Amino acid sequence: MNSVSRPLHMPALHPDKTTWARYIHSQHISDLRGASIWSLVVLIVLLSIFLSAYFVPVYAYNIADNDPWLLSAYLASFHSPVLLAASGTAIAAWGVFVSRLYDVARERFGTVDIFEADITAICRIIYAVDVISGYVTAYRSLKLTGGLYSTVKRENYFEVLEASFKELSALGPVKIDAIISFYTFLRGARDTSLSFNNWVNKDMEICESSRKTDVVQVAYLLFLSLESAQTACIALMEKTDGLKVSAELANRHATDAIPISLTGLVLYKYLHLRMIEKMKIQLLWFLDKSISIDEREDERRLRIELRLQNEKLREHPAFHCCQERWGAMYEGS
Repeated sequence: MNSVSRPLHMPALHPDKTTWARYIHSQHISDLRGASIWSLVVLIVLLSIFLSAYFVPVYAYNIADNDPWLLSAYLASFHSPVLLAASGTAIAAWGVFVSRLYDVARERFGTVDIFEADITAICRIIYAVDVISGYVTAYRSLKLTGGLYSTVKRENYFEVLEASFKELSALGPVKIDAIISFYTFLRGARDTSLSFNNWVNKDMEICESSRKTDVVQVAYLLFLSLESAQTACIALMEKTDGLKVSAELANRHATDAIPISLTGLVLYKYLHLRMIEKMKIQLLWFLDKSISIDEREDERRLRIELRLQNEKLREHPAFHCCQERWGAMYEGS
């Protein structure tokens, strides 16, 4: 993969992103595209049958006169109004059917774009608030230092899911699983973070181990949410774009530069996914330090080890940045 450092700007929407252009190649409506192709085949067959009476010479044998006669001419002379009406009806029905498919495709594209934008925006909020840094500090100091968990109960991050839940069923099992998992784990992280309220309750005494457990639980749920967010964003992209982005994300082990193979909206989406991946690695670093390596029976520990070893994330530039940023504070406590 070729990469280079270069200035970035907000990409404009490319003209090939119109609904008709997306209808031709998008993976999200392959079923609708197949239905439109088959409907066109049926229309052509019907029109061929109707018009054959006019243009194809078909002979029938008159037994009484022992003489062949032109059957197509007979049909044309006596049934031409019926055939013309049938042909017009078939064409009109096909036009209505294709128009309906276009409307369904447009609605589905809207659902895809809405969920992609909402998931990305939520992740950008988490990144901007620097929640993970708050988790690390809270775990070591046992004090609340701000972050998403201090305001999350006043925000509703599930409006899009609640409003578009019915439309979600048309996106396919992989996308549904990733999207629902993202919102479910995010809701779990938000609800679990309410345990931080007990830290400031003067009537309750929370021991050190309980406070650390609270932080680890929320951080782990957020990690699962971000994993699902990354999966969902790649699945909501077009297939070729998703493969390019996945390859560039894997290449970040070797370089942290901006890839020149990606342009426009694909590059913009890649930067969002790289941000999500960075937060995932930050959480993995924190969880790796916080969940004892001796706790082999803990499924969270096993999952962390699998991520770090199989994906070689300890060699990732973001993992080294975490060590440089928090390592001294963490080890010194």
